[in-house]
Amino acid sequence: MLRFICTIIFVYCFSICSAQSIQIQDGKWVGTMYIEKLGKVIDSFPCVMTIKTIKPDSVWQWKTEFLSPKMPVVKDYQLKLKDASRGVYITDEGEGIELLNYVFGNKMFSQFETSGFFLTANYEWKDDEIIYELTSATKIKRSSNEVYNYNVTTLQRVVFRKEP
Repeated sequence: MLRFICTIIFVYCFSICSAQSIQIQDGKWVGTMYIEKLGKVIDSFPCVMTIKTIKPDSVWQWKTEFLSPKMPVVKDYQLKLKDASRGVYITDEGEGIELLNYVFGNKMFSQFETSGFFLTANYEWKDDEIIYELTSATKIKRSSNEVYNYNVTTLQRVVFRKEP
């Protein structure tokens, strides 16, 4: 009987934990990017994120405009649902570059390495906001034969709010 109850609890907890609950909504989202280096804000500028459904429930235009006066950048990607049961999405940057994203509850995470930098990106859906964070790190000396450490030096953060 105890085994049966434990099995029921496990299945219930697994179904709750694996439930994917991001709600991707079309629209224009605005916010301010804050860039911190070693705990100090070194820059800030407006950002606009535009989300538009291309194929219902599976492909979205995911365009972000970083309106920095020093170095404006537009990232016009596609977000594609790869496996709904596992909460796996792909950020398609074009030219064969695809980043895997994993959803846990109301958050979507991605980790990747480029040009010697290890990046962790995440989106969190909260009420009428989407919170975006990106950290940048470089590999430092091994702490053992099996473990590498990373020097996290930069955080970029935007709290996007949907325009009416």
